[in-house]
Amino acid sequence: MDGMRDKEKDRMEEEEEEEEEEENGTLWNLSSYEPLKMVIINHGLQTMTNEVIIPHSGWEHEPNEDSKPRDAEWTTVFKNTSGCLRNVSSDGAEARRRLRECEGLVDALLHALQSAVGKKDMDNKSVENCVCIMRNLSYHVHKEVPGAEKFQDPSALQAPGSAGPQRKKKDDAGCFGGKKAKEEWFNQGECPPFNSFHPSFILPSLISPPHPQSCRA
Repeated sequence: MDGMRDKEKDRMEEEEEEEEEEENGTLWNLSSYEPLKMVIINHGLQTMTNEVIIPHSGWEHEPNEDSKPRDAEWTTVFKNTSGCLRNVSSDGAEARRRLRECEGLVDALLHALQSAVGKKDMDNKSVENCVCIMRNLSYHVHKEVPGAEKFQDPSALQAPGSAGPQRKKKDDAGCFGGKKAKEEWFNQGECPPFNSFHPSFILPSLISPPHPQSCRA
């Protein structure tokens, strides 16, 4: 009798897991549609972070001193959800702000990437999604985070006709191959070839104080 109950429990858990994977997969598909990106952020960001990203990343908000840090779980639902967040993170300054300020999100993504680096387990879609989210959130971070004026480059304030514009033009042609190409990647929510990045190159400055209204509808 107990064996039958266990089998029924396992069957129900499998069905719930498959249903969750399908739901998150559908949300990932919908997140590529521009008009729905902010809708998903408004109504689902904190839930996806709390219910999927944080638990599957292995990150703990208040870890037990005696407990061993957990590794990330590269599940299908994590892959689907991180893919969804990868898409919505490309929807402009407000989307980037909301994701940066979403409590636990950046910490969980950092932990997942550190786990991947530590285990040399970086060749999967979930890691690629996490790197691309962090890449998107790093865009204009020096202008958009609270207190951004502290990081203002004095050379940007030079008078017209000085060497400033020439220097800026040179700097724009960075690892993205020029400003136009960089803008196209960010606007399309796409990453350059994945081997151009390494998850160990992370921007701790992305972590900003949580905002009371962040991630809420």
